[in-house]
Amino acid sequence: MKTPDLSRWFRSQFVESHTWRDVDLEHWWQMPGDDSRTASPWLQLPVDLVTRATFSEWHEKVAVARVRHYDRLRPYATRGVLLVLIAGGLAVLRADWWCWLMLSPALLQVGLEMYLYRFVHETFDVPRLAVFRWMRDLADNHHRTKLLNATGILGALACPLNVLAVSMSPPGADLGWVKVVAFVAAIFYLNSGLSSVFLDPANYTETSTMPPVMHRIRPYAPLLSVSGVAGLAAVGIHFVRWTPETEPLAYTAALLTLLLGSTIRNNDRAVAAGAVVGREAVVAARRELGRVVHDDLNGAKVAVEMVRQIPEVPYRSSVELAALEAFLTHFSTRMGIDAAPALSLSDLVEKIASPYGVSPSDIRCDISWAADIRRENHAIAVRMTTALVHNAAQALQNEEYLAVPRSIWVVGHTTGSGHGLRYHLAVGDRLPPVTPERWCAPGTTLAALNEWLDDTFNGELTQELLVDGTKRIVASWYDRPPIRRYQGQIAGEAKS
Repeated sequence: MKTPDLSRWFRSQFVESHTWRDVDLEHWWQMPGDDSRTASPWLQLPVDLVTRATFSEWHEKVAVARVRHYDRLRPYATRGVLLVLIAGGLAVLRADWWCWLMLSPALLQVGLEMYLYRFVHETFDVPRLAVFRWMRDLADNHHRTKLLNATGILGALACPLNVLAVSMSPPGADLGWVKVVAFVAAIFYLNSGLSSVFLDPANYTETSTMPPVMHRIRPYAPLLSVSGVAGLAAVGIHFVRWTPETEPLAYTAALLTLLLGSTIRNNDRAVAAGAVVGREAVVAARRELGRVVHDDLNGAKVAVEMVRQIPEVPYRSSVELAALEAFLTHFSTRMGIDAAPALSLSDLVEKIASPYGVSPSDIRCDISWAADIRRENHAIAVRMTTALVHNAAQALQNEEYLAVPRSIWVVGHTTGSGHGLRYHLAVGDRLPPVTPERWCAPGTTLAALNEWLDDTFNGELTQELLVDGTKRIVASWYDRPPIRRYQGQIAGEAKS
């Protein structure tokens, strides 16, 4: 029989990160949706009770901002006030010494939280004692990944011990109401501690190494708390530490722990709703930015086109300038929060060919490679598409080709794999093929493109004649740039 690997289990529970819901977003500001929403408002009620926290960078950032800029001292001060009420109740009830002893973890927790706050959240001051420096570093370095720290461990002891201390304090006879008030204060201390636990940034970050069981029990923490508090009340009742009149109140007060669930779910709903509004704000900002770019740079498009026509402008720069207008138009119209960050080839072809009178219905673009190819390969495809589509569209303007159907198609695919992966981008039209004597002749745009591909990308430019009499020009290049020797020679080529 195989013995359990305790070290492996410990690592899986307390060291390795865990992800419950994968929110695959390219940018964090796109903000995740909430797949726990249902069409039925009645069904939503039970769904909310069992929904886990959403793992996303948006939720994590909101949690960190809430803790650092909004919660600040409030949770610690709240627990301090509640601890005073509990201690006051025990004093009035003349509790035994061991009841007071059970309050010591809470006293240490509140004291340390107050003391360490300024070192963790507000200043870069260094505590004098090494033990406090260790506590500060533990809290500061792992507040997004782990729940356990010095004050958290004390809180895990303080929350149930406070309830037990009040439950085991003297009944109080005519002062039984004091015991009930102290018991309620202990329950609110418990709620405060657990809300800090389950609203901590570690509940939302995908790099969380908090024990997986904490993620599982989070939706059910209020019910577990009700059972725990009722059990601690039953202990006191068993030892006749409650009067007959206050016994029902003890069990009823246990229901106050259900407020914990309301606190957790209200926070999660507010953050999720904030994401919806945030997405609208991002779209509005992008729309305004696009308008500014369009208005301010629209005049520059004409100047760019004039510069591109100057013969002295290098051909490579001319190709880049030809694509600039399409890029600017794409930027000013790409408003959707999920819009592709890069200009798609289909949009590029339409924006280049349309001014030449080529209808969008006569443009076909079929790109079979993945949309998330390396940026370098997409840039090459944009350059080749810009140059070849411009050439075809300009040729269609010649008087001798006015009878030729004004249609252009672009096809992209890959061959090979790994380091042998090769991209092929073909631009086809119904123009007659380029004659052999003019194909890549010195000084022509095709020659410049072919030299550019060969020299920079280890590629080539070819012409293919199709069976229907049409032709297409194909630009091919490897996924990786060529490996060159010290003298600039491509590795694998024979020396002359």
